[in-house]
Amino acid sequence: MLRRAAGDVSDAITGLLNGVKEVHSLAAAHEFTIGEDGSITSLAPPPVCTDADPDGSQATRDRQRIAVELQDRIQEVLRSAEDVDNDFCAVLDRILSNRVLDPGSDHTDLAAAGNSGAALGSLSIPAPPPAGATPAENAAWWATLSHDQQLVLIHDRPELVGNRDGVAAWARSQANLAMVPKLRTQLQQQYDTVLAQASGKERNTGVDDAVFFGSPGITDKPALGPIPINGNPLHDLQIPTGHAYDLAANGDPIANDVPLIGRFGPAPQTLDGMNHLSTDAALTPDGQQLTTSHGHSEYTTSINGIDTTSKYNIAAVVAGQPDLTIPAR
Repeated sequence: MLRRAAGDVSDAITGLLNGVKEVHSLAAAHEFTIGEDGSITSLAPPPVCTDADPDGSQATRDRQRIAVELQDRIQEVLRSAEDVDNDFCAVLDRILSNRVLDPGSDHTDLAAAGNSGAALGSLSIPAPPPAGATPAENAAWWATLSHDQQLVLIHDRPELVGNRDGVAAWARSQANLAMVPKLRTQLQQQYDTVLAQASGKERNTGVDDAVFFGSPGITDKPALGPIPINGNPLHDLQIPTGHAYDLAANGDPIANDVPLIGRFGPAPQTLDGMNHLSTDAALTPDGQQLTTSHGHSEYTTSINGIDTTSKYNIAAVVAGQPDLTIPAR
């Protein structure tokens, strides 16, 4: 237990030292110094007046902005350091009180003791800044994490990393890709839920959001012939208003031609309350290039290493961030 905690502390301190180094480097680059108490002092001479900045006020504002960023970074480093200290103290308290094994475990062999000690000796990863944090605060938090901690977050909690301004671009890219490996499982669960509702197994459950891509129609009563349209099947499937999304790619006969037969109900794109999402090439809000999906088999794929807009849109809805989707033109 102590061995695990000591290893985690060593790893965490590596991240903290990196965070401290980044703050000092930023300060030096802009002629600031940071005192032992965290105070920030400017070493720069008075601003030079220019034609573009005749009274030097713009230069003053720029330095004030840098000072605020330095303060944000310092606070984040201190917060992370306090988190590490509190976690390690909690581990030491468990050791001193002889609470080494998990009280809920019935196993008393050496292997169980080792596993429980490792689990109880592990330190938590400092939580990210709250919603609305500045890019500087996010960058400082990320810099205080060790590389191992960063990789754990990318793997286990990619939603905390992928859309966080200030985090390194490589990490955000990997986190967004990690959210996609979870996509298929969640889509299948969502699809199974809709099917279960349609078959009458879970009529009272409903879903939070539903994505229909390449769909031949929507109904809970498929038939051999055309189905009379009576009401809105989205209501029958208990999908909340405004929470249904549809993608129909060019060249997809299942989505564009089969609905004309009518045996699977109306085409999703014809239903009131359906949000139509793009399958064309586009840019994400953070500037990532996406490519077009064509036909019935490219909705959840990457083409030449580039994600399709369909794949991105589906991932955004499944991840609970429909505000990031790209609507159809």
